[in-house]
Amino acid sequence: MTSVTIDDVVASIAPDSSEGNVVVKMDLEGAEIEALKGACKVMRRGGIFIYEEHGKDTTCGTTDFLLHELRASVDLLRFGLEPVRIETVEQFVGLHLNAGYGHNLFAAVPDAALLKRAL
Repeated sequence: MTSVTIDDVVASIAPDSSEGNVVVKMDLEGAEIEALKGACKVMRRGGIFIYEEHGKDTTCGTTDFLLHELRASVDLLRFGLEPVRIETVEQFVGLHLNAGYGHNLFAAVPDAALLKRAL
C-alpha cells in the first residue's frame, strides 16, 4: 500500500502560491494526527483543515495536537450558532454537551486569510 502526504498532494495539483487557498476536509477515523503531520506546509501557508472530534473521545487528541504542536487556531462550528474559538482542550471538553455525537471544527494558522473569510 502506498501513501502520500497532504503536502505532496497539494503540491502536485496547485502551485505554491495557491496553497493558502486550500481547504482539506478530513474524516480519517482516528488518523487525523498522522495526516496533519504530513500537512505542515499547507498549514503554514494558510490552508484550512476541517475535522471532527468524536463526542466519546474526551482526550480530544486532534484538537490538542493542533493547539500545542502546530500552534493552530481552532474554531468549533455549531449549526445556527457563531463559531467558538477554542483556546484549550479543557474549554472544548466543557463544550461537549452531548457526548453521543461528534463536533466539526476548523483549524488554520492564526493569521490565515482564508480562515478569516470562512468564519
